[in-house]
Amino acid sequence: MSPPLHLIPVSELEQHVTSPQPNSPFSTNPSQRTRKNNAPPPRALTDCALKELTQYKCNAEKPKRRGEKPIVRCEPVVRLFRE
Repeated sequence: MSPPLHLIPVSELEQHVTSPQPNSPFSTNPSQRTRKNNAPPPRALTDCALKELTQYKCNAEKPKRRGEKPIVRCEPVVRLFRE
């Protein structure tokens, strides 16, 4: 299982994206870098296009009567991201 992600409040998102974080490849402090710094400088969130992705979460319901096919119900899950 992967480790839990650090949650970033929306009010702090731009600051988090535009400033180097400890243990980040974008960090300017060599002691905080874990790998080579080949990345471009950080950009403002307004420079990144807002994209939307719709995925579907589907569950199969057991049939109520014997011999019936299961019912598959799908719900859309909308995800927003910046590219």
